[in-house]
Amino acid sequence: MQASVNWDPVDQTVLADEQIDDEGRSWRSGAIAEKRFLNQWYIRTTAYAKSLLEGLDTVASELWRDVVDVQRNWIGQCEGCRFNLAVKGLGEDDSLSVFTKSAEAVFGISHVVLPSSHRYNSPQYYKEGGKQHPTYRQLVLNAVHPFTQKEVPVLVAMDTGDTEADTVLTDCVLGIPALSSHDMEVAEYFQFPWQPVYVGNQEEETLINSEQFTGLGTEEAREAIMAAARELGCGGHPVSSHLRDWLISRQRYWGTPIPIIHCPKCKAVPVPLDDLPVELPDCTTPGHSALKENTEWLNTTCPKCGGQATRETDTMDTFVDSSWYFLRYLDNKNTHLPVASHIADWYMPVDLYIGGKEHAYLHLYYARFVNHFLSDEGFTSHREPFETLLTQGMVKGESFKVARTGVYLTADKVERKGKQCFEKDTGEKVIVRFEKMSKSKHNGVDPEDLFAEFGADMTRLCILSNVAPKSERNWNNDVYVGVQKWLHRVWTLVGTLVEPVARQPEVSHDTISQWDSSICEFRNKYLLEIRYHLDHSFLFNTAISRMHEFTSDLKRVPSDVAVHSEEFRRSVRDLVVLVAPSAPMFALECWAALQKAGIADKVKVFI
Repeated sequence: MQASVNWDPVDQTVLADEQIDDEGRSWRSGAIAEKRFLNQWYIRTTAYAKSLLEGLDTVASELWRDVVDVQRNWIGQCEGCRFNLAVKGLGEDDSLSVFTKSAEAVFGISHVVLPSSHRYNSPQYYKEGGKQHPTYRQLVLNAVHPFTQKEVPVLVAMDTGDTEADTVLTDCVLGIPALSSHDMEVAEYFQFPWQPVYVGNQEEETLINSEQFTGLGTEEAREAIMAAARELGCGGHPVSSHLRDWLISRQRYWGTPIPIIHCPKCKAVPVPLDDLPVELPDCTTPGHSALKENTEWLNTTCPKCGGQATRETDTMDTFVDSSWYFLRYLDNKNTHLPVASHIADWYMPVDLYIGGKEHAYLHLYYARFVNHFLSDEGFTSHREPFETLLTQGMVKGESFKVARTGVYLTADKVERKGKQCFEKDTGEKVIVRFEKMSKSKHNGVDPEDLFAEFGADMTRLCILSNVAPKSERNWNNDVYVGVQKWLHRVWTLVGTLVEPVARQPEVSHDTISQWDSSICEFRNKYLLEIRYHLDHSFLFNTAISRMHEFTSDLKRVPSDVAVHSEEFRRSVRDLVVLVAPSAPMFALECWAALQKAGIADKVKVFI
């Protein structure tokens, strides 16, 4: 299908609408996307718009809330449907996807209107002669009515340059005079035939002149006509006006080949199931052009007529693969099916999905669609694939951009003078800000450098401390100081038990009992809170903050009490165990020391 697509000038490939941000930039390269008309392949995700929207009501986890809001807004209210109308007059197959909120009035169509941005708004398609309307131009093309198969004239809404206009047409729409006085005026101006389709008052209208749907009430007719369109394969799925199908064509070598064969006689023919999968050829210099030039792989025979044909050279968006990998993991030895239904039913849904929040309308949206589809096909009984979410916020690095040119610099080429920064070589002013880490912006941080300077345990704790996982963070190394001080305090607590002061003053039994009671109380409080944040809220930063407080309370216990208190020993052991998931090597050292002093069991107890 030829359509207006988003073209990434850097990656030299098209992108789905979901892969373009609010500023019109590519999700991968950051380049401003361009508009081009190309033949592309789509997956009809709009057929599942209502299912995906309703599925959000079944997700109970509080952690889904932000993602639910994003996806509700992306999908929109399914208050209408689309009809796919074939186009006559081109000499080739094409169709128009037309949105309407009034599917029941489809038998009252007089014309179809295209926006000025449509690819058919070109002099080569303008109809010569006839009436010239100030804002509409008739085309030589006709659309085919999805039910009557009659030809319907097509108009394009010309851009008049009137910036004060109330609305600007951005989609293909149906002209229905029975619904709109404006459509009636246009139809009468061009002398397009039309017929009324409603009878009665607005509270109780029924259909007329609508073939087998005549006599039905408006709501009943709408549902019946949409169902009939679905049966005919020409649309009819409930959808919002702005949602589009998933554009999966990518002009690059890597990715899954689109299993289509192009035959001069039979047109686009699916590769037979027995011939799947289609495998990419080995290329010394892989690229999209390499597929077109590899005649041995490109040329094949048509599965229908046996004549000469060629393979589709576009590959699928890699999100197609990542949208069902979790199912394949469950049954990766299966050579006949993606996953056996009994295995999927046993393991699904996924207990916890961890990923970036930017995937809310990328991977999460596509994965939900694929799982809904596979559920309808009987592969799994769970429509929603993920039970609980942990969406990670973006880690941003400090970037340096020349104000005049927009060129990004490495940190070593920047000179700081007070609160301002300048390029060393030119003296030009430099804009300093935190942005998503990117090679092109020179603001990434190499983990290997951090491991070499601070160690893996400290780095892991720095990542988990201070900021909640779902929040964005501006990366800097200042947090290492606090983490280092805390680990030192934990180590001194262990040292209190492992190497106690030789001579400790006598402490009464009552004093020890009072401290044991206090230690037991705050120990239980911290364990309850920390476990909740580790297991349920996933606020690891809050859990670590509570460990800091736990450490501080233990530090307040007098050393002469600590060496005699069983509750103190138990609390120190518990603290080391709590630290272990975030700083395993440090915790192992602590545990080994406690074990050597006879205060802890063998290491395998807590690993």
